[in-house]
Amino acid sequence: MLALVLLTFRADPLPIAFDALDVGRARTLHGQRVAVSLLVAKPSYTWAGRTVIGAADAGDSAERNATLRGHRYGVTEGNRVTVRGTLRVIDHPAAFVGNEFVPQWVEIRVVEGP
Repeated sequence: MLALVLLTFRADPLPIAFDALDVGRARTLHGQRVAVSLLVAKPSYTWAGRTVIGAADAGDSAERNATLRGHRYGVTEGNRVTVRGTLRVIDHPAAFVGNEFVPQWVEIRVVEGP
């Protein structure tokens, strides 16, 4: 009974503004469950049974994206979405893709799930 009462009064945290989340703050949240709110600013795509959406660039060379469960064809550019999941900060090394050099970059990702 106590567990039911605690679940009833459990407060979900306010979503973090993902579009404005800086890399330093994201690093402190790495591996934690978060709720983020973002305006979808890039074309979404599906991959491996999931839908990937991107937030607007913040000018700091970090890519911000969220991976949603399932094929979510209704989530398109211009939609505001709240995602609850695990936040990850991924440091990608510089690499050649074909003949093109891609400099190192940081990815901030939220993977939807329990």
